[in-house]
Amino acid sequence: MGFKVFRTSIAWSRIFPNGDETEPNEAGLQFYDDLFDELLAHNIEPLITLSHYETPLHLSKTYDGWVNRKMIDFYENYVRTVFNRKL
Repeated sequence: MGFKVFRTSIAWSRIFPNGDETEPNEAGLQFYDDLFDELLAHNIEPLITLSHYETPLHLSKTYDGWVNRKMIDFYENYVRTVFNRKL
């Protein structure tokens, strides 16, 4: 088909199912490793969105979502995990 770029989102809840864990879900990270490796093997550049406004449900129920400033720390943990993983 000639695709050069594939836009996708990384689901926060796939990496941190509840959102407030300290350790990521390795299977979730591996899913994206595999996806991006396959895209690159076919010379397709991944274009990544880190958040499409889909926070883990647990964070909304337990912390009232973005009303609670703890969300900043949870989001930072998610983003740093993804960036440090270099998916």
